[in-house]
Amino acid sequence: MEIKDIKGIKSKIVKKDDGIYEIPKEAIEGMRQPCRIIASEKILNDIDEETIKQLTRVALLSGLGFPPIGLPDIHLGYGVPIGSVVAFKATKDYKKNSKESGIISAGMVGFDINCGISLFKTTLKKEAVAENKERIGKLLLDRVPTGVGSKSAIKLSEKEFSDVLKEGAMWCVKRGLASKEDLEHIEDNGFFELDDKDLRYVSKEAIKRGINQLGTLGSGNHFLELSYVKKIFNKEKAKKYSLEEGDVCLMIHTGSRGFGHQIASDYLKIQLKAAEKYGLQIIDKQLAGVPIGSEEASSYLEAMKAAANFSYANKLILASIVEKLIKELKSNNQAKALIPIYTISHNICKKEIINGEELFIHRKGATRAYPNSPVIVAGSMGSSSFLLEGTEKAVSTSLASSCHGAGRALSRTDAKNRFKIKSINEELKEKGIAVFSKSQSGIIEEAPSSYKSSYDVIEAVEEAGISEKIAEFYPIIVIKG
Repeated sequence: MEIKDIKGIKSKIVKKDDGIYEIPKEAIEGMRQPCRIIASEKILNDIDEETIKQLTRVALLSGLGFPPIGLPDIHLGYGVPIGSVVAFKATKDYKKNSKESGIISAGMVGFDINCGISLFKTTLKKEAVAENKERIGKLLLDRVPTGVGSKSAIKLSEKEFSDVLKEGAMWCVKRGLASKEDLEHIEDNGFFELDDKDLRYVSKEAIKRGINQLGTLGSGNHFLELSYVKKIFNKEKAKKYSLEEGDVCLMIHTGSRGFGHQIASDYLKIQLKAAEKYGLQIIDKQLAGVPIGSEEASSYLEAMKAAANFSYANKLILASIVEKLIKELKSNNQAKALIPIYTISHNICKKEIINGEELFIHRKGATRAYPNSPVIVAGSMGSSSFLLEGTEKAVSTSLASSCHGAGRALSRTDAKNRFKIKSINEELKEKGIAVFSKSQSGIIEEAPSSYKSSYDVIEAVEEAGISEKIAEFYPIIVIKG
């Protein structure tokens, strides 16, 4: 019997510790590892059966180096749930037994490669932003390219675009859009080192789709937000990030746009075909992968890095647009208007050492959570976001990973059927939040009630001991794609 046919799979979940649950590998024939779920009892009850089945199916794959993990923001995704972490052993020689090799899977990273969040402290005052949110919001919407297929004001030749893909955030430093010091506040220092020969793994179609999208926000759950620090939970750690209650911060959530989407689309086809060549078991076409160390795995990782570099540069360019506007509002072109706190990745695959073992870790809708490293968790456009830090326990419990957002409670289709734009706007107005978008349907799809409570999600990771909260941010102005 296939996992998709099993009824009552949630009844097989057992509690292992506070905030930590598992489906034992003995529960279903063929599981290579148990499945681990980080959740409170309330969140666990709300996770649907199909999402649990999707996570459990991953446990049937060979080469796993750790139980597949579902985080509190978990919901149904492509191949694996969004809000999951999957790790495979870094096989030394897949040719000896490719069928038992760990794999690299484009589907387990997802279509928006290196989608992530950048958090900055601004020089704006909370009262000034709140009093002028209509004016500021309209100016931001006018200057930040948003929506499906949105195009940038930046015009690049293919050679210049190649430089972006090789240099990532460093490309922005060279052009005065960021400083070298800013790179210290970005995961991977803002770039993966690539050269011209690595770019041969990027298709012409990907370049065509991406070349005019650098410096654009996109659509869906992407956003740009001005919020204020509502509460500090750990004053000592908040000092490290120079945060105080009342500070106005900028949060940017976007990724690699059509460029990353095309790379994912290209390699899903390549990997499915190659998996058959290597004789790998294909449990689900969306879970197809290729042996670690194979040519197809290496080429995907290089193309993925190019998309990651695009994303790092993209967020810095968007930040520079906002910084320019802040300087205009304050009539001060000299002082730095944005102080970087951190930029973190969500959708990426990296080789990391966990408990002494080399693993290729796929994080999809999940963030790194190493001890004392920042974890940024976005709420909905009508709820709080949070800054946390990872813990020692996260390394052994959740592959040094934590949640990335509140996580959807309703699909986009369900949201459109359930909510009306008028009621959403009234709800946000009552909360003192101004939302701006060129797409009315985009706002409806992203209605606050479409998401889980960010408070519940944060409570779950704290209960499990994988992250500790530092600060809470409440939105004032939200720009939606």
